[in-house]
Amino acid sequence: MSNNVARIEQSITELEHRIQILDDERVKIISEVDTLRMQLLQEKERIASITTFPNAPITNASSADAKIALIRNLFKGREDVFARRWTSSKTGKSG
Repeated sequence: MSNNVARIEQSITELEHRIQILDDERVKIISEVDTLRMQLLQEKERIASITTFPNAPITNASSADAKIALIRNLFKGREDVFARRWTSSKTGKSG
């Protein structure tokens, strides 16, 4: 074989070895990510199950709609809580 062919074959062998190392590392990293995702899910479930008031009708695990309904009910009729529409006489801007 010529020197050039041997060099090319050696380069191919080295690159294939590097690919195998990277594949092994990828599998390891994927496993670590999966483990962390499971830990995160368990932690979120644990936090959601903790309530200050065990008999409360609305908790961290309640739906967004239920939470919004609670806030609306708590502040119903309280016009001093929410801003009203205003218009600036100087600039004409409103908000």
